Amino acid sequence: MIRRQTIQCSIVLEAVNRTKGHSTADEIYEMIHGDYPTLSRATVYRNLNRLADEGQIRKITLPGGADCFEKMCSPHYHI
Repeated sequence: MIRRQTIQCSIVLEAVNRTKGHSTADEIYEMIHGDYPTLSRATVYRNLNRLADEGQIRKITLPGGADCFEKMCSPHYHI
């Protein structure tokens, strides 16, 4: 099923692509919130997971810690 790209999803993707390295969902939310105060934390979380599921960004699950997200780049290891 093809899903349409919403404005909110585009805003989240743009924020992830501006980051250098790995960022948590909360860090990405804080980046966005100043410019888009009506965008909820839940919307950011939902769109981050959607983008990761679609392969547009990478999700790194850390045991005992918050998941991190990063733009797609060359393969590298996470320890």
